[in-house]
Amino acid sequence: MSNFITKYKKQIFFIVIGIVCVIFFLVFTTADDSKQSKLDLEDQSALVTPGIISDENTIIETKPKTFSIISPEGDAFEKGQARGWKAKLENYESELDAMADCNWKFYLNENNEEILYQEQTGRVILSIDGKNYCGFTSTFIENRGELRVVVTINFTDKITQLEETYTAEREYIVD
Repeated sequence: MSNFITKYKKQIFFIVIGIVCVIFFLVFTTADDSKQSKLDLEDQSALVTPGIISDENTIIETKPKTFSIISPEGDAFEKGQARGWKAKLENYESELDAMADCNWKFYLNENNEEILYQEQTGRVILSIDGKNYCGFTSTFIENRGELRVVVTINFTDKITQLEETYTAEREYIVD
């Protein structure tokens, strides 16, 4: 056995050094990853706190986002009349623009039974400087009755990576 050790002394030395290096590498990279993931979780919790945006060492309080149907104005309109349908997301304060999907659903109650009358989809780019409207113009309401309009906006905040969905609803009379 001692003859074996003396004959392969260099090879055994390099094998032992290699094993020590591998163990050293595994221990310290795993420790760094767990520290980094803990820091990432702490950073994300600061970012997703409602009403607070953390900008390095500055904390800026933000207003809550609101989503509402702003057009058509009034409570009634005539069938077949061109209408501009518009909903607005207010207080969008992300530094990064986001692409949002807008889904409109129109429910008409003609004979004491509400039915899905029409659906419309669209896209909008949300930005701090933008008007942040979902909208379109159409004359598709051809029947009289009570109209309930529901619009949903859905987007992913690029900073927090959280999906956000807001819904607005409004009722009209179609004469």
